[in-house]
Amino acid sequence: MPTLPTITTLTDPLSLAEKVEYEQMIERLRKSQDPWFVAGRLLIEIQYRHLYREHHVDFETFCLVELRKRESHVIETINRTLVAEILVASGITPSCESHFRPLTWLTDPAEQILAYRRAVARAQKAGTRLTTGDVCVEVNQIRDAAILKRRRIDQIGRRFTRVLETFTIEQLEGFTKTLLAFAEGWKAVQPEPAIPRYYQTVHPEDIPAF
Repeated sequence: MPTLPTITTLTDPLSLAEKVEYEQMIERLRKSQDPWFVAGRLLIEIQYRHLYREHHVDFETFCLVELRKRESHVIETINRTLVAEILVASGITPSCESHFRPLTWLTDPAEQILAYRRAVARAQKAGTRLTTGDVCVEVNQIRDAAILKRRRIDQIGRRFTRVLETFTIEQLEGFTKTLLAFAEGWKAVQPEPAIPRYYQTVHPEDIPAF
């Protein structure tokens, strides 16, 4: 998982080190010589640590004045960078920035990794280079599957509710007590889990003499 900086309050003044760091970051962002995901990491640091707080009232103003970009555009870059760092942690090297845009539509890191790997496999099977379209196809398939799953859960929930409505309050309370009693009985007959060796207490008499 990507590491996020500690969020600093807007009332804390910048330290000398933070001022120098902020100026260096701004200079690098203006030159646009770093790879896109490196620039994204600089933006993450500036946003989460509020390094702009002595110069601008909010992050939106910082984006407009310092970068000449809308805040929404900068946030998209930050989100793509976070996805790229998730993929890097799983052994995937970032390449084209546009490949990561569709992955921001997914919120689960495991799904983001799965979608990208499926897209790569799709391109390899077709004997073509990976495109943003390949990634979009896999992302949409995962999103569609999630929608179908939620619909199925809702259907089951409605059916279960209709079943419960056929019972009286007294019957439902009786079922609940029975289930709780069963759970307590099951817990009582289960063996105690073994304590890993590194969690066990070491007694002085157990330490061999040298």
